[in-house]
Amino acid sequence: MKIKVCGLKHPQDIDFVNETKPDYIGFVFAESKRQINPKEAKVLKSKLDKDIKTVGVFVDGNISFINSLFQDGIIDIAQLHGVENDEYISKILFPVIKAVRLGEEYNRPCDYILFDSHQGGSGKSFDWSKLPKVNQPFFLAGGINLTNINEAIKINPYCIDVSSGVETNGKKDKKKSTDSNMETPTTTVITPPLPSEPVIEEMPNIANKEIQPTTNDIIQLADNLIQPSNTNEVPTIPEKEENEGINSEMIVPAEDIQSLDKTI
Repeated sequence: MKIKVCGLKHPQDIDFVNETKPDYIGFVFAESKRQINPKEAKVLKSKLDKDIKTVGVFVDGNISFINSLFQDGIIDIAQLHGVENDEYISKILFPVIKAVRLGEEYNRPCDYILFDSHQGGSGKSFDWSKLPKVNQPFFLAGGINLTNINEAIKINPYCIDVSSGVETNGKKDKKKSTDSNMETPTTTVITPPLPSEPVIEEMPNIANKEIQPTTNDIIQLADNLIQPSNTNEVPTIPEKEENEGINSEMIVPAEDIQSLDKTI
């Protein structure tokens, strides 16, 4: 699963994504509080990690303008949020993400579909259970944050698109993207965790009813606890050396024996 962080505008936003390393970032060229101009975008793009793809966001924008941003190396993908028809999409010279809303036609001549709320960029989510089944990869956007990221992952989109959900006061906030709740089973925007300590393998706990040990487990455990013996053998007592085990108090000195003879 991929991650896209949209609405980058400030130099510290680039520092943020270079460290967290999402798969895509978005520059908004449409009218918005996150709107950026080509000159600003070019400067930010020059500082961006080369492995991160750049998406330009437009609403019924001028086709020549959109293509020029691609030709100038500022963006890699166009994300269209207006009422762009199929003919319009066909004139874009590079990959296209077409944003659609519930109830709109989604079989479009584009590379990706993006499902968003009716107010794109508003930070408001929608009922994901009503999403139609599509055969092409799709982005999921609309108010995704720490409280609902796990539910979004269950939808199994190609890419999760976040913006305001990782912001504080309009700027990207690393803390909101490195929280454990933002972790995913595959690609994430979190900093890779430190290596864990080696796991010490324990003996099977056959006393735990939830664990179903195999016969080999039981045998191995028994072998470690007791030493096998042959019950048919008669125990042997080691031979002792001569006089071994005789109590020294029972030995009578020779002179005492002679004295005894005389008295008898």
